[in-house]
Amino acid sequence: MKRCAGMLLSLLVGCQAHVRGILPEAGYALEAPNGATVRLRVDPAVSPEIEFARGLLLDVTGKRGIGGLRVSGWWVDEGAHGLQAWWGLLQRGDDGRLALLDARSGEPLALQTEATDALTPWIGRPVLLEGYLEDTRAAVVVYYRPLFAAE
Repeated sequence: MKRCAGMLLSLLVGCQAHVRGILPEAGYALEAPNGATVRLRVDPAVSPEIEFARGLLLDVTGKRGIGGLRVSGWWVDEGAHGLQAWWGLLQRGDDGRLALLDARSGEPLALQTEATDALTPWIGRPVLLEGYLEDTRAAVVVYYRPLFAAE
């Protein structure tokens, strides 16, 4: 009886989980590399940016429960072009250069990019950047996309 009560409690409360897969163009069922599908429960107030990460390979964390995985965090390790990817708020660093407040680490990442003029209007907004690390302090941006609705 105690075992059944414990199982029921874990279903209701949920267990922490980490899944990896592609977010399809419609719906919230993450398609894992092994072919499995994991339904995601996304609260737009908690993670509105995930809507704009469709078609990308995501790592998602949250609590499993009835109805799927309740998303508490997510990140993109690899972008659509096969390069390393980061997402977060675009900002201007102390040195005046563009930087990304990385959603995964919570640390600012200095950016080297030819697209400064194109990215500047997005300061303070969430963006996805693809590129590579030049050294431990700066990322060279090759591709970028907004994680918000264009106005």
